[in-house]
Amino acid sequence: MRKILLTISRGWIARNLLHNEFYKILRENCELIIITTAADSDRFIGEFSHPNVRFIAMDEKGHNSLDALIFFFHKNLIYNSTVDQKNRWGIIGDPKSRKPIFFFYLIKKIIFIPLSKMKFLRELFRLVDYFFLQKNEVNKYLKVLDREKPDLVLSTNVYSDSEAALIKAARKRKIFTLGIPKSWDNSNKNGLRAKTDVMFVWSEFMADEVIKYQNYKDKKVKILGIPQFDDYTDKNLIMNRKEFCEIYELDPGRRIIFFGSEGKLLPTDAEIADIIYEDILTNKFNEPSQLLVRPHFGYKDDDLKFKSLFGRDRVVVDRLNNPSDCFRDSWDYSSEFTKRFVNCLYHSDVIVSTYSTLTLDGAAFDKPLINIAFDGRKFVPYDRSVARWEMATYFKKVLNTGAVWNVNNVSELRNAINSYFDNPSKLSKERELLRARFCFKIDGQSGKRFANEVLNLLRASS
Repeated sequence: MRKILLTISRGWIARNLLHNEFYKILRENCELIIITTAADSDRFIGEFSHPNVRFIAMDEKGHNSLDALIFFFHKNLIYNSTVDQKNRWGIIGDPKSRKPIFFFYLIKKIIFIPLSKMKFLRELFRLVDYFFLQKNEVNKYLKVLDREKPDLVLSTNVYSDSEAALIKAARKRKIFTLGIPKSWDNSNKNGLRAKTDVMFVWSEFMADEVIKYQNYKDKKVKILGIPQFDDYTDKNLIMNRKEFCEIYELDPGRRIIFFGSEGKLLPTDAEIADIIYEDILTNKFNEPSQLLVRPHFGYKDDDLKFKSLFGRDRVVVDRLNNPSDCFRDSWDYSSEFTKRFVNCLYHSDVIVSTYSTLTLDGAAFDKPLINIAFDGRKFVPYDRSVARWEMATYFKKVLNTGAVWNVNNVSELRNAINSYFDNPSKLSKERELLRARFCFKIDGQSGKRFANEVLNLLRASS
């Protein structure tokens, strides 16, 4: 039986890959070694154990000073609007991110815009990274590879430092490597420290990004769909509306406005939720409504941002979450969590979020989509405004499909919700375009396609 070394470094990734056909097919056809930060977690092992699966520990380390230096070049050598707005203003909501000095921003821009067009420089700095950095981490992984002797290494978080070291070690041992970005918006933020032999991506959009910014050849990129979206086609997961509303103490007779938080990155989320709730109470919407607020469960205590809404009538803050302490993102990877999320999307009448992946989740159900491009009731300077994210390469292309109603103030938000209540099919054709470009196929078969491609590559590499 062929052997695969598979990384699982986030609860989000466990949820995306281990609850569908991807994991089921691979564990039946291969010996799987899962290298994970959850190797000592009874909960994780209990959920995913199998006779053909073993678990070994992953040691994640952050940047040291040399890593930070090489990362500077990996980021700026793919210079685009995402990189530019971070260089210009820093990161919204991050207390560690200071606003850069404008002179240094200009110098970086003048230097790296032309240099970023010289794609060979990206490979040059990857070679520097390969030969001179992460030596201790690479040596640790070499020992793992020498002991386990896998036929293939599958990195499911290719932009992480730790997995870059593993990919480097696999290259030294001439082991075939396969990569999967953690999410759809990773590839335009910084260059890879180490490239895999083949890259699996969700969609045409992601394929274009890894080809453009990471120097992959077209034939080395496989477009396969979004494995976690397989759950969205499973009718067995769908509750009736009464049953769903009982879980959250919602009124089945009222429209549900779903609002998704972006965690600590967007501190104005709470005020947007307050605005929607106030409009519900003052009957500003065409239909009797209620608000379902979903905190960003990847950020600890994000639910407390909405504590002013706890216990209020016609609003519920979703606090049904069992964090996974063994992962950095604390993501609840349980089937129960996924089922609740699927039903939140299915039973909602409109999805409101702020430059979020929830846009793709909502589009999968053809739900009306609203993007928040303002900061609440008060004016916020552009350098600290959520509207800055409109410059992000990935979301700019989402907005270009016309599938998302972009709102710039309270009045536009109210109007968008009312328009969608009156005509839920509004922008449906544009949402179809969004799905085609960013989701590939939503047919319940993505996990199977991922697994079968892994097996095909395993056979081809023998």
